[in-house]
Amino acid sequence: MLNLFHRSQFIVLLLFAGLLLATGCSRAQDKAATPTPGPADTARQEDAGHHSEADEQPAEPVIITDSITVNGVTVAFSAAPFSVVPDGPTAVTEGEYALISFKLTDAETGESLSALHPSAWLAAQPDAADSDCQENIQSYLQGALTFRPEIDLNGYFILVMNNDASISVLDPTADVAGMTQLYDMVLLNRPGEDWLYRPDTQQLLVTMPGANQVAVVDGESFDISQSAAAGTSPTRIALAPDGQTVWVGNDAQAAAESGVTVLDAATLEIAAQIPTGAGHHEIAFAPDGATAFVTNSQANTLSVIDTARLVKVEDIEIGAQPTAVTAGPDGVIYAANAGDGSVVALDSATHEATAVYQAAPGIAGFWLTADGRWGFAPSPAEDKVYIFDTAAGNLAYAAPAAGAPDQVTFSDTTVYIRASEAPAVTAIPLAELGQADSLPVTTLPVGQRAPAEAAGRASAPAIFPVAADGAALVVNPADRLIYYYPEGAAAAAGSFQAHGRIPRAVMTVSRSLEEVEPGMYTAKVRMPQSGRFQAAFFLDSPQAAHCFTFTAEENPVYAASRADETPRVELVGEKRPLTAGQPYTLQFRLAQPRTAEPVSNLTDVQALATLPTGWNNRFAARPLDDGVYEATLTIPAAGPTYVYFAIPSMQLDFEDLSNVTFNTEAGDESP
Repeated sequence: MLNLFHRSQFIVLLLFAGLLLATGCSRAQDKAATPTPGPADTARQEDAGHHSEADEQPAEPVIITDSITVNGVTVAFSAAPFSVVPDGPTAVTEGEYALISFKLTDAETGESLSALHPSAWLAAQPDAADSDCQENIQSYLQGALTFRPEIDLNGYFILVMNNDASISVLDPTADVAGMTQLYDMVLLNRPGEDWLYRPDTQQLLVTMPGANQVAVVDGESFDISQSAAAGTSPTRIALAPDGQTVWVGNDAQAAAESGVTVLDAATLEIAAQIPTGAGHHEIAFAPDGATAFVTNSQANTLSVIDTARLVKVEDIEIGAQPTAVTAGPDGVIYAANAGDGSVVALDSATHEATAVYQAAPGIAGFWLTADGRWGFAPSPAEDKVYIFDTAAGNLAYAAPAAGAPDQVTFSDTTVYIRASEAPAVTAIPLAELGQADSLPVTTLPVGQRAPAEAAGRASAPAIFPVAADGAALVVNPADRLIYYYPEGAAAAAGSFQAHGRIPRAVMTVSRSLEEVEPGMYTAKVRMPQSGRFQAAFFLDSPQAAHCFTFTAEENPVYAASRADETPRVELVGEKRPLTAGQPYTLQFRLAQPRTAEPVSNLTDVQALATLPTGWNNRFAARPLDDGVYEATLTIPAAGPTYVYFAIPSMQLDFEDLSNVTFNTEAGDESP
């Protein structure tokens, strides 16, 4: 197992530099209780029409500022509402987005300090008592899941789409008792097929063909905030260029239901359902967003849709079994046909063919580089990838790609080609394209077994570039591992466990500060609760560290529902492995997320223990004192063990409360 801790040098500095000024940060729960996004915004939008033009002017925002100079570095901190609308909050407020900023300058010259990599964390302090800032930051850097802030503004999460209606959230910087990096688990209604992440709303949208829905997962709390109807068998998903609509391909059997469903991006309500033709549907947009192009693999057509009117305007007979469509930045649309191996280039304005590129029948799709020049069509039957030079209008290479290649992914420097029938990935440096008659091709080993040995490939990519590390993540479902490849390396640097699941697709979600202008590092966050917060800041070089304090105001939209808040679950005592076949006494505490007040004397608290084999059992929890509950678990076999909690009297099911992961070791296993 890989513990990717690219900030390990920070710990050394913490232990020996003695920089940190103890202004305090609080210990925080593993998972923040986060209100559902948007009700305040929705209410203000509904009321907006009832005010005069003069009333529509928003008030000036309240910006919290502070600064400190450490070792010649001035750190200017600010916390402000991300946006201010009429009748809306003017200060940092719970449930609303805030802009957290750190401006770094040279204390002597005033020059902005650019291209640095500061770390920051936001932690609540409900008791208003200062704690040891140095100790807390050291714990954050070490990645202990028993000591976490409400909001971590560093690195990224790894999201893994599994085959069993779940999404694993992995923290590559964390390690729990030396056995797992599982940060959270998202439980879907049905297995996911495709997904997209929206950084603007911090939402993950996941298609679930078996549920006829799209799940909306909050990118901060990793709770499901909505399951939206999305037509029959929703498979592929795409966001329109203007961000106003979400398009879903419906691979339905019935002709009237086979096509696309268009959802309003803000509400996820259905804006239109457009039949396009039989078969699988891929979706692409003209660069100006005025037109959408949808493949119909069984109808052998490419549908053209007016995105303003949401009506189909044309069906183009594009070739035999169109299985892919993609748009170039120059307005050229490319449709790939598996039946005859052709790739047809169309003008996105006139819909007329401008070129036809010929590969071989059975191509798995067509992928285009960001600049639109190079197109890749892998041929599983031939163990090769056809590479077209769209500028020259010809086939440039037919490069070897072992193991029935079926997917292509680009990083900034490398193209990765996934093999389905061999534990391998083909890597080609992008800089070498067009430089010679042949390409340097590297075959990277990916585990022990071919991905095809595990059933159920997803439409979502099995390879994902990690730009922050200059690396790539590669899923091998047969090995039940996610491999980590530094670019240029001949082998994986390590792997992440799938915790008994079969991983099908992978992506990363950034949680880092972003440098928006020289020396200005910011992050958009949704405040999980009201009250006092501390922003812990750490910079390794130049060396600077400090804890700033600010307050999030109470949101009146949520004030009325305080009694209905979901309690947080906290383990009591040290977390240790279980032994199969042996009773284990699990103690946990239920507390109010904002006040930390205990939730006591409930008589219907339940624990549900599960194993990846499908075994599960419910255990009653007994109330003790001070919000502590106790359940005795007996796990029949070794393996990752997931424990979920429910409180029927509060209408809280097992997916509503945070869960706990243990490792059950071999012992006297039950038959």
